[in-house]
Amino acid sequence: MTTSFQLAEETVQKAQQASEALANIKSSVSQIAEVNIQIASASEEQSLVAEEINSNTVTIKDLSDQIAQRTDHTSELIEQQNALGKQQSKAMNQFIV
Repeated sequence: MTTSFQLAEETVQKAQQASEALANIKSSVSQIAEVNIQIASASEEQSLVAEEINSNTVTIKDLSDQIAQRTDHTSELIEQQNALGKQQSKAMNQFIV
């Protein structure tokens, strides 16, 4: 009888330990779930930032292309001004006595 009682007590203790272990597991799973939510949120934020960086990079490239075109146009205008200056200088030299 004593042995049965001892076995019953051991079983109750082990059941309590198992219950505590399950409670700890449940708590750990909840913490993991919370961390996963935080990771998902951070990943979404990073994705949005990456998209914004990409958009800004495209804008910078477009603006750089425009600047290059305008620089080329300015160079052409300078060459035209130089040519006109030379023509004007030749014309002026014709009137010098």
